[in-house]
Amino acid sequence: MPPACPPFVANAIWGTFGAARASILSEKSVNRVAPPPSEQTHLAAALAGDRDAYGMLVVHYQDRLFNKMYRMVGCREEAADLVQDAFVQAYVKLDTFGGRAKFYTWLYRIAMNLALSRRRRRRPAVSIDQAKEAAGVEPSDGSAGPAESLLSAEQVEAVQQALN
Repeated sequence: MPPACPPFVANAIWGTFGAARASILSEKSVNRVAPPPSEQTHLAAALAGDRDAYGMLVVHYQDRLFNKMYRMVGCREEAADLVQDAFVQAYVKLDTFGGRAKFYTWLYRIAMNLALSRRRRRRPAVSIDQAKEAAGVEPSDGSAGPAESLLSAEQVEAVQQALN
């Protein structure tokens, strides 16, 4: 972690998997050159319960997944939320990862399902009153109602009696 960050800020920035990210940053700053372990190595370690190994997977895939989600939703904050939720859900369900596909493919599918679920939940509900306002004035049949018909009949009868 950069030394300029206070612990509470660093924790907010680096999140749950901050140790892995901090170790990467410190390695970059010291310029140590070591070949990166494969995805399978990190995945096996994460399945065994190593949170730092999962953190390495997060570091490896977060930018790629963020870019995909950003292109899909068009909002940086929502894309970041989707990515975070996808990584958390993947971590919780890591034991269900069957290995039939690459980890990123599985993670991408989780993020895509989350995005689609959010989009369905955010569909605006339209009330009947709003629909009526949007449609305009309802057409009427133009005929007189029962009260007007009775009044008209009484007036006709009164005029007939006055003429006789």
